[in-house]
Amino acid sequence: MTAEVVLSGPSGHQMIGRALLDPASTASFITERAAQHLRLRREKQEISVSGIGGTQCLTQSHAVVKVNLTSVQNSMSLHSVQGIVLSSLTKHLPITPVPKGDWPHLSSLELADPEFNVSKPIDVLLGVDVYQNILKPGLIHGPKGTPAAQNTIFGWVLFGNVSSRQSTSEVTTLHASTSIPSCEETLQKFWTLEEPPKAKFPLSPLNKLVVQDFEEHHKREENGRFIVKLPFNPQRPTLGESRPQALRRLLSLERRLQHDGQFNRDYHRLLWRDKPGDPIIDYRMTRVTFGIASAAFLATNSVLRLAEENELELPLAAKTVKESFYVDDGLPSVETKQEALTLFRQLQELFNRGGFKLHKKF
Repeated sequence: MTAEVVLSGPSGHQMIGRALLDPASTASFITERAAQHLRLRREKQEISVSGIGGTQCLTQSHAVVKVNLTSVQNSMSLHSVQGIVLSSLTKHLPITPVPKGDWPHLSSLELADPEFNVSKPIDVLLGVDVYQNILKPGLIHGPKGTPAAQNTIFGWVLFGNVSSRQSTSEVTTLHASTSIPSCEETLQKFWTLEEPPKAKFPLSPLNKLVVQDFEEHHKREENGRFIVKLPFNPQRPTLGESRPQALRRLLSLERRLQHDGQFNRDYHRLLWRDKPGDPIIDYRMTRVTFGIASAAFLATNSVLRLAEENELELPLAAKTVKESFYVDDGLPSVETKQEALTLFRQLQELFNRGGFKLHKKF
């Protein structure tokens, strides 16, 4: 069932096109060529299109547009039809030219497509989403081997076999269904792409020593905070005596900063005194600071150990730390608001037990 129509858009551009009526399609479609010619405004959207047997199109549509259709036979129109943009809709229809016969029951009808029998391209496919707005009362049947006619706002459209000897060596099916990936499916694809491999790779001998050192020497304060030992590479030469060099740098820094009238207390320091003449004090860092090579390992292993120790009491929090944290960032998800509140309380309790403080929670 085809109709000759005037296609137009908000920009005012128009073109004569051929529309195919397909009530088996769950959506309407328009060709890329027509959308570009009419300069239609596009809305980005990922849509999968499948045909008979669930076969998937080679390409997915990435946009939808709105187009107006007006009959060339009368002034009746169909406004703001949402069309999914595809590079092509179907082969030229009909597949082979159809000879016009002597059909008295159709002789007085004003056809929507006077050249229905000529094989030509399809610019628009109108699906069941607008089909009911196209039909008008009137259905005419003819003798066997002749087409039937259905009245529409575009005029009368024809359908059916025109000969009992019609070839079936090539068949065109025009059923199409669409689906828009849900938010859950999109996120699942994202995590599938972004998730690191779960397989555990064998540790090098040096890394095994680091893990063993952590297991043997880490402790806990009364408030739960972790106490860890900085691991040293046994293959590296010993550091030696560095205090004299540090002292020389401190004295040089004092002389340089004295020109400013006061000391900059933000300088990272191991040797310090408030002013020249005061005794020099040796300061020792009591916190693992980011910047040293082992900082990420010590922090991550401390959090994982915390999760293991509290797995029975705080199962949701422990599972989240093991599966949904990357370094110091966590991005868990749950099904309901109540689950989210329970998880939040467990995570807060878990990290409090280790002396850690949650930030940027929402």
